[in-house]
Amino acid sequence: RKEPAFLGGVTLRKAAEARRMQGDLAGADSLFTKYADASSSQPGFALVRAHWEFTSGRKKKAMDLLRELAAKPGAAPQLVSAALAQLSVWLLDAGDRAGAHQRAQQAMKTAAGAAMPLAAICLFVTDTETSASEWTLRSEKTFAHPSAAAIKQLALAYALLFNRHFREASLVLKASYEQTNPNNEEHLRELLAWSYAEQ
Repeated sequence: RKEPAFLGGVTLRKAAEARRMQGDLAGADSLFTKYADASSSQPGFALVRAHWEFTSGRKKKAMDLLRELAAKPGAAPQLVSAALAQLSVWLLDAGDRAGAHQRAQQAMKTAAGAAMPLAAICLFVTDTETSASEWTLRSEKTFAHPSAAAIKQLALAYALLFNRHFREASLVLKASYEQTNPNNEEHLRELLAWSYAEQ
């Protein structure tokens, strides 16, 4: 309350997330609006806003925000690529594999630097549906360079999860989780839990 812009408003965002987890969406939106007031000038805030809408149940609005960002004249290529990559994942989750793959291809065309791995993973995951063993073979071919080993494992895990090969996904994720520094595991724990919960 004393300093809403402290650390870019992240404390307000955390408060909004906590309120939403308690089932108070109106209160959560109110806190998120305050966070937006303190942080909307930051690069990439449009992605944060879209993610908020999606996880709050307003999926169409979230996708529309990403489409607007991707089509915005003068938008930074890295942001455009990230928006298209995220949109491809949401479309795949909604059952539109063709649309998802198209967006992933667009993300790959505009990707540069740090945006490249995400776009590459999305392009891989949205490929045509196949068996678990075939996904493994595809990952070996697509990410053949030794420097892409970590990306290959993550891409394969996502592909197996989104194609409901949960047992195989858990094996890949467990190996990655055990080999990853706890300070760098990011969301591997959640993905592994998802794979276990679905078996």
